[in-house]
Amino acid sequence: MHVSKVLMVAAALTFAVASVGAAQGARAQGPKTRPTQAQGPKTQPPPQAQGPRAPRAGSGQANRPEQANRGNRGNQEGRAIAENIARNPQQAARLQAMLPAGMTLEQASAGFRNQGQFIAALEASKNQNIPFADLKAKMTGNNPLSLGQAIQELRPAATTGTNQ
Repeated sequence: MHVSKVLMVAAALTFAVASVGAAQGARAQGPKTRPTQAQGPKTQPPPQAQGPRAPRAGSGQANRPEQANRGNRGNQEGRAIAENIARNPQQAARLQAMLPAGMTLEQASAGFRNQGQFIAALEASKNQNIPFADLKAKMTGNNPLSLGQAIQELRPAATTGTNQ
């Protein structure tokens, strides 16, 4: 009787250890799923060549410098940012009140990389008492600066914690 209890305990421990080991192995391998037809096999795209892309044939961009397209792209992004903000009337009203007189949301957001960068610049302009047009020029010009760098160049005292 004593031997059968020992064997039962040993079997239970072996089962428990095997279960834990199998569970850890399954976690290390990740979930086992088969790709569906809609997803297809997961492959990585080929690495992209470094450097500027060659213009497409017939695109009319072969003789243009790279910066020549930046203005048009900035207008498209500005329009998209303004349209996105316009979907939220409360936010649109708040931001419109912060803009310089006569400037639309589309004009103000043109050239910014995204909505977050635009709103951050607009709020920093108000909080730091820096003209928005100056801040925008530093952040969206030919050699764009980050918001922090632009503030430092326009108001070096603003970053020291003392506003004069």
